[in-house]
Amino acid sequence: MPRRRGALRHPDRRPRAGLPLGAGGPEFSLSAPKAVWDKVLQPIPPRHHHSIFALRMRVPEFVLGGDELAFIQHCRPARRLLEIGRWIRAGNAGPTPASLRPALAEPRPPRSPAATSPSMPMAPTGGSMPRAPAPAATCSACIPPAPMAASSTG
Repeated sequence: MPRRRGALRHPDRRPRAGLPLGAGGPEFSLSAPKAVWDKVLQPIPPRHHHSIFALRMRVPEFVLGGDELAFIQHCRPARRLLEIGRWIRAGNAGPTPASLRPALAEPRPPRSPAATSPSMPMAPTGGSMPRAPAPAATCSACIPPAPMAASSTG
């Protein structure tokens, strides 16, 4: 019989007697009270309930049972299982998106120099663009010191 790699265990369900972890059962388990799982499965979980590692470090009711190495080797599928649980709990159906993380904004194409400064002439073909004038200094730290007048001693 193949070994199962992981399990999520509800606190009311007990492991079957005579079947310890690793003997045909899961190699690790994640267990917590219902109140903790309710927070974990919210669309936007509260602090310390957003990831398995945050739960493990900051929520004392959360217990990682079994082989820790097996958990580390399979933490990505376990994380994905929790994401799918969030998706289903939020009332969504159908295929789950590849990731529930917010998408980054699409990069905008660079703006043409004409759009940013209409008074600046376009560069002739094969030439370089003229440089924009430097902005005026606004503080005494940015103003270069005035040249010293040559002293006439002598």
